[in-house]
Amino acid sequence: MRNRLGLIYSIFVALILLIGFWWVFFLVRESGNYEKLQFQRHQTDIATAFYMYEISSRNIDAFEPMLKQHFPHLQLKMTDAGLTIVVDPEIHLAVHQESKRKKRMFVTEGIFFILLLLAGTSILTLAARRERDFKRARELFLAGATHELKTPLACLRLYTETLQRPELDGSQRNRIYGSMVEDVDRLENIIEQVLSVSSEENIGSGKIENFDVKNEIELIVDHVSRFADENNALVRLNLHDKCFLTGDKSDLEIALCNLLRNAVIYNSDSAEILVTMRKNAGRLLISVADNGFGIDKKHHKRIFESFQRVDNKNAPAGSGLGLYLVKRAAESLGGTVSLTSNLGDGSTFTLDLPAIEDKK
Repeated sequence: MRNRLGLIYSIFVALILLIGFWWVFFLVRESGNYEKLQFQRHQTDIATAFYMYEISSRNIDAFEPMLKQHFPHLQLKMTDAGLTIVVDPEIHLAVHQESKRKKRMFVTEGIFFILLLLAGTSILTLAARRERDFKRARELFLAGATHELKTPLACLRLYTETLQRPELDGSQRNRIYGSMVEDVDRLENIIEQVLSVSSEENIGSGKIENFDVKNEIELIVDHVSRFADENNALVRLNLHDKCFLTGDKSDLEIALCNLLRNAVIYNSDSAEILVTMRKNAGRLLISVADNGFGIDKKHHKRIFESFQRVDNKNAPAGSGLGLYLVKRAAESLGGTVSLTSNLGDGSTFTLDLPAIEDKK
């Protein structure tokens, strides 16, 4: 069905362009015909003028006023062969110039019209492709999210049934409790991401204030530290002494939490993550660098789009929303997010935000 619609759309576009080219060709040809038609009319006028000259008994004094009255564009001219009637050279030149003007006008309008057709069809094609890609990405997201939700739920059910066994000792129960908390955290993260996307218009709608970035980063890293410890990830900080931002603190938390969790998840068992903060020409640069699997450059352009995931056999499937939320949060703070990464060499995500003067 999709291929059939694509074929119909291609035929429709081809017909529109064909009509456009034919219209341009027809008008350009008509501009040439205009000059020919005018010249034919002049020849007819000359023949009519000769007839009038004959019926005036070849009396030039009587004929000349009649010629100027009825055919002002014609002139009498004496040659060796006798009297002849010709078209005024200025009139002849004016007709030629008018024909050229019409041709230029039609060519210009035709090119503009064809460009409009191409632009319109390109926009429609791009919109159709984006809709197709969005539907495909949404289907992948729903499949991935369903899998992501089912896995911890199944584990929680198994753990709950296991805890009912009376022969379990205290250490086994504590280990199961820890696994259950980990699965609950995983569920909460997926649900938070989905809710954040469904209400993304609320991003940046919180309290706008000036806040100490270093202090907020330390709080965010402390919040994520338990998740990092459970996955044997080491998070190190290299922060500027003091720097301030204006905006909603929760936007910075959304961005950094997602970047840190991704750095832990898409990594080996011994993940090393470095969070740095520095100022450069009035901009605040916050980077999260890891030694993980890395991201192929062919995915860099679409990695921040919603429902986009990079398949990696070494990493668990994600929801495809984390980096999209990072981008939205960065934009809400007046900045951007960029990626530097090669497959197998780790990744560095950098938030480029507008800094304000340090508070004393």
